Amino acid sequence: MFDKVDMQKPKHLLAIIGTFFIFAALPLTVYLVLTSQERAREGPQAAVPLQGDFEDSIFVSGLSQPTSMAFAPDGRLFVTEKGGNVRVIKDGKLLSTPFLTVSVNTDRERGLIGVALDPDFENNGYVYIHYTHQVNTTTVRGKVSRFTASSDKPDVAVSSSEEVILGNIFSGDGHHDGGGIHFGKDGFLYIATGDGGNDFGNNSQNLGNLAGKILRINKDGSIPSDNPFAGQTGKRGEIWAYGLRNPFTFNIDPVDGKIFANDVGQSTWEEVNKIEKGANYGWPGCEGPALVLMQKITMIVLTLITPTLYIRTIIVRDLR
Repeated sequence: MFDKVDMQKPKHLLAIIGTFFIFAALPLTVYLVLTSQERAREGPQAAVPLQGDFEDSIFVSGLSQPTSMAFAPDGRLFVTEKGGNVRVIKDGKLLSTPFLTVSVNTDRERGLIGVALDPDFENNGYVYIHYTHQVNTTTVRGKVSRFTASSDKPDVAVSSSEEVILGNIFSGDGHHDGGGIHFGKDGFLYIATGDGGNDFGNNSQNLGNLAGKILRINKDGSIPSDNPFAGQTGKRGEIWAYGLRNPFTFNIDPVDGKIFANDVGQSTWEEVNKIEKGANYGWPGCEGPALVLMQKITMIVLTLITPTLYIRTIIVRDLR
């Protein structure tokens, strides 16, 4: 009996040690699983089949990685390519000469990511773009610049007409740079920025930087006096709304001026948010209606019970 008891003690001890290491390694394992899922989702995705009465047709071909577009009053379509070109589609044909070309950093989600035409474009020819550029060997930043269309050749921009109206927008690891820019019914320029990447979510709640926000500026880059944080110490006056993860696209209702932003989720929820002055949309503390901590605990349980199960839902917030 003595020998039997002595032989079993090491087995119990090993079981205890083994259990300890399993639970100690669990958070890291789950983090790696969720991170790998996140990275995988950010790659190319298959197109969703069209529903109802919609039909799929090719309007024009020959574009390289188009990221955004804007119509001119005369019917021309200005299209941005990730690699740095703004192309013009005129009378149903893609013009061979780009409207303009800028030097961009195209790592991951970076590049030329937004375009907007001035409300008075017919008279001033102003075209605004949002892109990421290499500041030095280690730093990439986003900026919004204005170019002027040539008066005698309106399908190309005037050489060296770039005027930076907003610069030094944080860009972290090549993910989550936002992109969309639009003029509102109020005449101000709205700009969507991401939090800067998977490890920079806290930027969204930091009112001292421009990342993870919807910004609102005048045409010349100055700050409107009625912006919610204008003139407040330690807060960027350009901020209109915050707490966003990666609002790559958004749009503005031309009738009532309401802004609707698509915010890319991390694990479970996608969001369409009605953007309001000074509003906080919760990232990184929450995603959709869920607290991120509780959401991750749920994902841990689901991963343990059914490793192949993956849940993703779309939430539409207050579109009234």
